[in-house]
Amino acid sequence: MIVTLTSGSLTQVIEVAQRGHATLAAQTVTVSVDALSGGNLTVTLGSQTGTITAGSGRRSTTLTLEVGDTGNIALTLAPVSAAVTFSRVRAELGRHASAWLAPSRDIELSACQRYYWRVGGVAFNPIGIGRFASTTQGEVYLQLPTEMRTIPTVSTNGVANFSFNGVVLTGLTLHAGFNQRRDFVGLLSTVGSAAGTPGDMAVLVSQPAPAGIIEFSAEL
Repeated sequence: MIVTLTSGSLTQVIEVAQRGHATLAAQTVTVSVDALSGGNLTVTLGSQTGTITAGSGRRSTTLTLEVGDTGNIALTLAPVSAAVTFSRVRAELGRHASAWLAPSRDIELSACQRYYWRVGGVAFNPIGIGRFASTTQGEVYLQLPTEMRTIPTVSTNGVANFSFNGVVLTGLTLHAGFNQRRDFVGLLSTVGSAAGTPGDMAVLVSQPAPAGIIEFSAEL
């Protein structure tokens, strides 16, 4: 993917342990991009800052982190002055920039879904099957596509964009009475008036205009 950055910055937090390292403290790291044009690029990794100069091919800067650069490390890219265009960002241990090797789509998708996943967005799309815990509350359990970094937080684009047993919701939260897992969550949906009998099955559905979306986040 080609990125054009006219102002501001891009930041990616590197989850060090997930990359197989105990720490990056006191380590030498090379950050590189492909085909940097338009100007130079400021690179900040932890406490250290360097510059990648514009040019064709693979362009890089090498930084040695301080002993205090422990835990997860933020990598930030920002144009020095003018707008810049580049692609294929890579950070790796050592003093030399390696050629870009793209991970498989499946591996990349799973890595992304470790931090964020969303479901819904299509009118009348069934989100999950559940049951009534009371006449006005339903329990729905969802298997997530991968194990997330932590138990996720849940948000929606509006609870009124969902229905349970055909009745529009007034609330949708993580189920406090369920032992939540990083790959399996329980949701508690609430409706404004009696809509079912405890124990009866029902379906959580996204409504139209706009279609309901549930977001699960485990961002750093």
